[in-house]
Amino acid sequence: MDTESRLADIGARLATDESAIEDAYAVLAPTVLAYLRRMVAPADADDVLQRTFLDVWRSREQYDPARSLSGWVMGIARHRALDHLRSRRPEDPVEELPEDDALGGDDLAERFCRAHDVREALLRLSPEQRQVLILAYFDDLSLPQVAEWVNAPLGTVKARAARGLRALAREVEGRLT
Repeated sequence: MDTESRLADIGARLATDESAIEDAYAVLAPTVLAYLRRMVAPADADDVLQRTFLDVWRSREQYDPARSLSGWVMGIARHRALDHLRSRRPEDPVEELPEDDALGGDDLAERFCRAHDVREALLRLSPEQRQVLILAYFDDLSLPQVAEWVNAPLGTVKARAARGLRALAREVEGRLT
């Protein structure tokens, strides 16, 4: 059974069969974890993953089997990641900066600030644009794969990516000036 058929079967059983959540976790957890590692600190990704699947279990009766199970779970993961990011302290202590002997202190600080600016700018994009950009540029999915993942036409995904990139560039540029 291919992954898509397996997910359709799991989605059909989710509301009534307790083993469906275990199957959903087995199939989707690696992809969801990779996605979450791009949105939150890698050390926090496992916790957000667990909260995601707890929410999947709690709201399993709300799932519409006619929709993509992976898209629904990814939507929950995105919400949990955003909740996690909002709950964080506004500034991370300098001690938490990664050590990189190849970079000088100024270069490392500049890279950290740039990454922070990009994360902040991503949060100001529409959820649809942010999701497409994260899947395409951080999870290294092709746009056709992203279209399948978010259950949207390829043209829509391309438009979201183009608009999102333009908006992201404006946001980051605005923070630098």
